[in-house]
Amino acid sequence: MGDSGAESLHSCIGLLGISAGSLLLAVHFYSSTGAAPLIPSTALGVLLLLVSALLAYAGIRRSLRNASLLVALCLTLAALWSGYGVILILAGQGALPGPSDARDALVPGLATFTLALLLLAMAGFLCEEPLLGLVACAMSLASAHEVALHCSSSLGPSAVACSHLSVCLVGGYFALGRILRLLSRGSLALPGTGLSEKKAQEQGRGSAGSTNPFAALGCS
Repeated sequence: MGDSGAESLHSCIGLLGISAGSLLLAVHFYSSTGAAPLIPSTALGVLLLLVSALLAYAGIRRSLRNASLLVALCLTLAALWSGYGVILILAGQGALPGPSDARDALVPGLATFTLALLLLAMAGFLCEEPLLGLVACAMSLASAHEVALHCSSSLGPSAVACSHLSVCLVGGYFALGRILRLLSRGSLALPGTGLSEKKAQEQGRGSAGSTNPFAALGCS
């Protein structure tokens, strides 16, 4: 498999990982209004850790070819969901017995990643990558809603679940476009899911004269 094929493959892995993690969280928050959550906390924590490992792998492998917005998004979500998964496992095992314990553990990290994802969303729109910008913006909105949910009992989890569901749909669309592009060897791609020819040439020129894999910064 050539460099472009491997790059598309790692992009697909990262985007599918983002969609899978968002779908898990959407199911978790939608079912949290019932008597018992559909996915137990320990199981959800383990699944999020697995998704985080997948995102970290995709981000690191993609960064060896060019450092892009997708790399930053994958690594940011890997860090967020790995920490989230550890807290859920601890809560499921009784290490965080009180509701305030889990809230105190989650809120500072969620607030920090809300700002980080908002910056990534702004970068996505400025770099003419609207779909990645929408994914980062929806994740930022979901984290902000969850912070508000932990700070005020009057808010329900539906807004958080809706934001995660939108991330899943946009990420799935982006992943489908990358898969079609990979299978058709670049001849078929959904709108907004591929690099423009000009941008690809600019990234190629930026990385041609440097041996540092992180020297060519772009948005793809």
